Amino acid sequence: MGKGYFIIDSCPVPLVEQDGKQLSSSKKKQIMTNYTDSLLETIKALNSEKILLVCSTNHVIIEKFRKDNYILERLVTLQPLPYPGVG
Repeated sequence: MGKGYFIIDSCPVPLVEQDGKQLSSSKKKQIMTNYTDSLLETIKALNSEKILLVCSTNHVIIEKFRKDNYILERLVTLQPLPYPGVG
């Protein structure tokens, strides 16, 4: 893939209940943890110069990424930016 800007959802499945209601933050984090390894592989395959995560639920992902020097060197910030649609 070429250089540029990429938007990747950190979780490939919807983080909602069957009836469409939002999951609790803890349940979202639990589900997202299951997909951290595949997200890491995707990011590495893109070979981006910088990585920026958005939304506080991505905090669980950043904790794992801090253990990977490839990712850590590219993170713009060690805290995810607030999601603009919340609040």
